[in-house]
Amino acid sequence: MTHREKRSLSLVLLAILLGTVNQFFLKPRFGLAVPFLSWYANDIIAGFLILAFTHYLLARGRLPALSRRGSLLLVLGAGAAWEVLPFLWKPAGVADPWDMAAYLAGGFLCDLLLRPEIKK
Repeated sequence: MTHREKRSLSLVLLAILLGTVNQFFLKPRFGLAVPFLSWYANDIIAGFLILAFTHYLLARGRLPALSRRGSLLLVLGAGAAWEVLPFLWKPAGVADPWDMAAYLAGGFLCDLLLRPEIKK
């Protein structure tokens, strides 16, 4: 396994760990007192996870990494799909434009952590 694969995989595992801790520990205990945990933390983690997993798959296939622009467009597209597609089966749902910002923030953070490895 290359260093690039290891770094990407470690970020995937980190995102899974953070999402699990937030979902099963932090939100049930502090979600009402800290609305950020209930409203946006998982969206940030999702953007982070999408990008980390994509870069892991690209590294496994020995394909070049996405550019920063490509990375953020990928996260934006996935976030838009998650915000729009649920309306197909739950028309009364509510879309929150801040969710898109949260997905992008997670993707940008992941990109910052991946970028030194990508430049090698």
